[in-house]
Amino acid sequence: MVWLGGVVSFIGLQYKRGTIMPNSLKLSILVCGSILISGCAGIRGRWEATGKIRPADAVGEFSVGDAPFNYDSTYEATMSYGGNERKSTGTYTYAWNNLTLTPDGGGSAREYDVKIALIGGTMDIEYEREDERDIHVEMKRAGCAKDCDKKCCKPS
Repeated sequence: MVWLGGVVSFIGLQYKRGTIMPNSLKLSILVCGSILISGCAGIRGRWEATGKIRPADAVGEFSVGDAPFNYDSTYEATMSYGGNERKSTGTYTYAWNNLTLTPDGGGSAREYDVKIALIGGTMDIEYEREDERDIHVEMKRAGCAKDCDKKCCKPS
């Protein structure tokens, strides 16, 4: 019960210690937890850029086009760094809001901080520049990956 109280506090709800948590709240926490743990609520699926990039002066420095993250942990993405656009394919890992892309052909792996909204189907990718001014690119879930059926991926 203490763990559930911590989760409730974490998601911003008030829970008074020593009181009995209503069953409806327990069920809500269980359902939300199940969604978070399942791969369906994660990064798997096809994502596309919304055009929103922060800060405004970073437009053109870093962007991601259409990016399918497949069920077998492979990805294909059109990416642009400093105006140089290239197609990138390889494998990915995603855990605890950390996305690591390892390109095919032995290129260097790149790490990104990622925040996926459970409601609304958007994802914020944070790219850390060398000058420590981060760039944020917003993407939206555009569909399912090629190897994932509708049960796994529910586009918004």
